[in-house]
Amino acid sequence: MSNDNHNSKGLDGLRGIPADELLRMHRMMVRIRSAEEKIADLVRDEKIDDEGNLVYDDQGKVVRLQKEVVCPAHLYSGEEAIAVGVCAHLNDEDYVFGAHRSHGHYLAKGGDLQGMMSEIFGKATGCARGRGGSMHLVQPDIGFPGTTPIVGSSISHAVGAAMRAHIKGETRVAVSFFGDGATEEGRFHESLNLAAAMKLPVVFVCENNLYSSHVRIEQRRSTDTIVGHAKPFGIPGVRIDGNNIFEVHEAAATAIERARSGAGPTLIEARTYRIHGHVGANLDLEKGLRNRMEFDFWRDMDPIDQLENRLVSSGMLTAERALEIHNEEKLGVEKVVEIARTDPWPHESELLRYTTSNISHPVPIAPAALRVDADGQQVDHDTINIGDAIREATEQLMDVDDSYVIIGQGVNSPWYVGNTATGLFKKFGPKRVIDTPISEDAVSGATVGMAMVGMRPMVIHPRVDFALLGTEQFLGQAANWYYMTGGKVSIPMVARLIVNRGGEQAAQHSQSLQAIFAHVPGLKVVMPSNAYDAKGLLVAALLSNDPVVYIDDRWAYNNSSEVPRELYTVELGKGVVRRWGSDLTIVATSYLNPMAIQAAEELVDEGLDVEVIDPRTLKPLDTDIILKSVAKTGKLLVADGGWDAYGFTAEVSAVVAASQVVSRLRAPVARLGLPECPAPMSAPLEKNYFIDLTRLKGEIRNLHQAVFGDQIREVTDQSRRASSE
Repeated sequence: MSNDNHNSKGLDGLRGIPADELLRMHRMMVRIRSAEEKIADLVRDEKIDDEGNLVYDDQGKVVRLQKEVVCPAHLYSGEEAIAVGVCAHLNDEDYVFGAHRSHGHYLAKGGDLQGMMSEIFGKATGCARGRGGSMHLVQPDIGFPGTTPIVGSSISHAVGAAMRAHIKGETRVAVSFFGDGATEEGRFHESLNLAAAMKLPVVFVCENNLYSSHVRIEQRRSTDTIVGHAKPFGIPGVRIDGNNIFEVHEAAATAIERARSGAGPTLIEARTYRIHGHVGANLDLEKGLRNRMEFDFWRDMDPIDQLENRLVSSGMLTAERALEIHNEEKLGVEKVVEIARTDPWPHESELLRYTTSNISHPVPIAPAALRVDADGQQVDHDTINIGDAIREATEQLMDVDDSYVIIGQGVNSPWYVGNTATGLFKKFGPKRVIDTPISEDAVSGATVGMAMVGMRPMVIHPRVDFALLGTEQFLGQAANWYYMTGGKVSIPMVARLIVNRGGEQAAQHSQSLQAIFAHVPGLKVVMPSNAYDAKGLLVAALLSNDPVVYIDDRWAYNNSSEVPRELYTVELGKGVVRRWGSDLTIVATSYLNPMAIQAAEELVDEGLDVEVIDPRTLKPLDTDIILKSVAKTGKLLVADGGWDAYGFTAEVSAVVAASQVVSRLRAPVARLGLPECPAPMSAPLEKNYFIDLTRLKGEIRNLHQAVFGDQIREVTDQSRRASSE
């Protein structure tokens, strides 16, 4: 590198770029190309000739090669000028978000070449400790929070990172790199609108290489006008030659300066072409997915060749020195690959490591909550309802730390999220109580992005049904990020998903979908049943470094209890016995738990002594408290506001069935969930659909009277005899 700088002394730059910077950018482009072509050699499984054609053996079969690296690799060769030209204006405080084709972005931002190569091999020394591979590169200390191959997802992550800068008054900028195919995703348009509406410091860079996977752009779009998507949102849009480092550098300088100054986002469409096919080493010529004329046209516009020609003609570089630089970078890549080959593998005992961090911040010291009545007068009592408890926990944490923000549709509404956010917008303002467009995917993704860069956001979806439009961001992104970055990037966020049903609202306003979220590793799921737990669980969730899905049911909002005015936590993963008993056990979630207690009390006169357990946290589930109770009572009823099939009632039943406690059962496990159909609208059908006190008491009576029949015992005995024989 010193020789490069020496050659540039006394020379003027080109088009406003100093000579030493041009030489640095040239070397970085060569480094990226050298790395990509080496990776191509490592992942190639079909032999091709110098023209990119398949090589066949004497029997007419394609000559197969043994891959050294199995991990899918999407190569960036041919697009180097875009990453390098943009990242030349960024520092370690700025953020870059990429997708599946992001080796170039990672290196251009200052990523560690050794860490990248070791990661592609799947080694413990990789940048994601072997948990992510080629498509999940990460290096948070240089502003690279990670990449994702889910098309378009990282666009909203960049919006979230830009929100951090906006909220905290920082001069940081977030850059999102994505392909032309991502512009056909709804999340792209949602993200542009959200960023434009808030004037966020984010630059959207579309690397239009004319193909989405193997489908050319004119087969997917009626018009080739990606840059035109900027116009409806009132932001600048510019189309540039992505193979021309000078055009990229100039456009990026303008867009990044605009973002830093607070003027808002820009969309850059950089036209380019990838040398290799969608994935792997081949060129996609041999399969007829691209034609030779098109390929040769773009190869003649190679970005490295273009820059080298300008540098040589200007006297900044000689042809001989250019060749030396290529050889130096190739040798450097070969060295790191040799190290990666011998690096250690992750130990098999660490398979589950990084699924969750199980790290939480300590409870901060905050002033005691000030409580008032409907007329604004202070009250002395400590009894409040669930909605007020949720609002109180949120407000107290927001008071002590500006990293806590809430975002979502209707968070400034006097009724849309119940009374859980009353007064917060007025107190904290629009930067920390962010009322959003109806853009569930982008809003959820922005929440994930904020969490990646040190904020502790809570997204509120006024109905869990609506949250389904943003579910990929919870299930595919937030749940996986800590694991696939090898524990380097936590996602300390809460998704508050409100169950709001009844009143003849029909199927799409009536779902209780906790089982979906509890199914996925990496997420924690809580459901409070009373005001005390509502506050304590929310504080615990917001202090956790792991993503938590907090499901509160509007049918429980009127449940009141004594709640301390100070901050406190209810430990995640710990259930509680609400009522002690000896005849049978009920495990009941959310609003059904107080109902179960009421049923138990009313059945005392019938000679039933019922034990009621509130799991509070569905995941991780406190299985010990359930198994101990069932071992004592010998009977179990599980009640939940979701469907039985594949749901929470099924999970608890399976936990018991798979334990030694199963031998203590005196009757089959009973489950009380919703009927196996969507929620009806008609009042008589709706009444028969949802669980009420009468139905719950009936199920308790049936279980109390139930025993294993002789026939079941006989079958069991026969099975045992057969096993022993």
